[in-house]
Amino acid sequence: MKLFSTPMCIVAMLLSAGFQQALALELDRAREGTLACVGNHLLRQGGSEISFSGYSFRNFNPNSEITIDSVTIYDAKGTILTSLVGGMFPPGFNQVLGPNQTTSFTTRDIFGDSDIRSRAAIPLQTIVKWRADKRGFALFANVARQDRGRDRITGAIREQRARGIIPCAALN
Repeated sequence: MKLFSTPMCIVAMLLSAGFQQALALELDRAREGTLACVGNHLLRQGGSEISFSGYSFRNFNPNSEITIDSVTIYDAKGTILTSLVGGMFPPGFNQVLGPNQTTSFTTRDIFGDSDIRSRAAIPLQTIVKWRADKRGFALFANVARQDRGRDRITGAIREQRARGIIPCAALN
């Protein structure tokens, strides 16, 4: 009795090849990705309050590194306000996250304490591209919207008035 026919073997080989391609694609996705985050940066209440965003990035992998290749901030009209790559990240930002490490920056690190609405449409959109040295958990990122008091004359930042935390979304 013939167990396998030639057409059945060909179908099985094609399905197997398709599965292998899908698995390879999934492994690639687990090693790199793109995240989208929301954001804001403006003065409110006649300059007595600043609203800005803090971005946090976490590597939850116990045995691999994640590299943040770029962070691009767009205004509401799609205009690039800044593109952070290579050594252009703010001081203290760790572009390469070792196992279980975290790093962060705020829009104040980039735009200072000024109101950017004269040159940008609000709200902001931030795109983050990352890669890992081996398969593992994706880069975790969130944005914290912060409102703080601000002295209108000196620009000194004062008490925190509000805070909201929003996770970033995976685009792939």
